[in-house]
Amino acid sequence: MNTTLTIDNTDKVIQLNEQKHILFLIDIPRQNISGETRLMYLPESSRHSILSDWSTPIELEDSTFWKQLHDNFVDHIGKVRLFCHPEIASVINAAISHEKIVNIIDGALRFIQK
Repeated sequence: MNTTLTIDNTDKVIQLNEQKHILFLIDIPRQNISGETRLMYLPESSRHSILSDWSTPIELEDSTFWKQLHDNFVDHIGKVRLFCHPEIASVINAAISHEKIVNIIDGALRFIQK
């Protein structure tokens, strides 16, 4: 018997929803719209002789890798994160499979991309 999916616990989810509490927050990273971020370099603190000559980071020459990473951040690194109200997290985990949660988020992403 699942002790998490009790009537009291599921009623708590319904109660919070009826009280208009935010139950979920989906964090969807988006492309940086503020412009290109330059790759900068500051020497390690163990390089005292070099460090004394530099007070601010310097720009490195253009990097193909850095440009690719910047331009495709969302596709390669960005993670969609789902946050759940702490009082109902255990109930949601017990009631909805990981696969179903992924499908719900995928549907939300397709909806906002229209």
